[in-house]
Amino acid sequence: MNKGIDAPLVPFLLCLGGLALIGLGLVPPIEVGMSLALQLAGGLYLIACGCVFIHTSLVGKEKIWDKVLNQNKIDSTAKCLDIGCGNGLVMFKLAKVALNGKVVGIDIWRSRDQSNNSKRKVETNIRQMNLDKRVEVLTADMREMPFDTDSFDVVASSLAIHNVKPAKEREKALREIARVLKDSGKLLLVDMERKDNEYISVLKSLGFSHFAVQYSGFNGWWGGPWAPTFVLVASR
Repeated sequence: MNKGIDAPLVPFLLCLGGLALIGLGLVPPIEVGMSLALQLAGGLYLIACGCVFIHTSLVGKEKIWDKVLNQNKIDSTAKCLDIGCGNGLVMFKLAKVALNGKVVGIDIWRSRDQSNNSKRKVETNIRQMNLDKRVEVLTADMREMPFDTDSFDVVASSLAIHNVKPAKEREKALREIARVLKDSGKLLLVDMERKDNEYISVLKSLGFSHFAVQYSGFNGWWGGPWAPTFVLVASR
């Protein structure tokens, strides 16, 4: 499975900015001093932030989801929904635990949200992994999903809901999630921008009463500790 980089423009600009600072500082005539040192340090700092961002996207995010799925047991017959499935990282992990169930992924396939984000590529991966009888992907907006009420035992979403703007539109998405999730179901959210309290407030109004929130540390840093990833597990 090909992994995509989340918001690929961000680490590109961080690294480009860092290289530009370093390059400008080394243009002759070079004046050795505190100003040059600060400029070089700033450039290296931006590059480091870009590298941390890429690490979280390609390595850290997967470790976070492995932990989430280890801590939240899913029945082998569960019907699962992955909202904003992208290249299928979470969707394929759900398929490994719901061996006798069904997994559906939805996305609107925007490359600015994740590089190499393509429904066709994901469908090819599904066929190559011989999962076409248990896994399918659809083009759908999380604010208006084409599913019946109480359709899923598990709804998962990885770093997708924060992309919906403004807050009223995110509330629509959470209302749709509550609608398609069975009363006995479990919601597994991994997201950023410190929106856990916002989500909990909306979910409480929709009848959810059990919540667990955990921040993910270095594996969830989108450039640094000021942009952390959180895990929210919720049920009614």
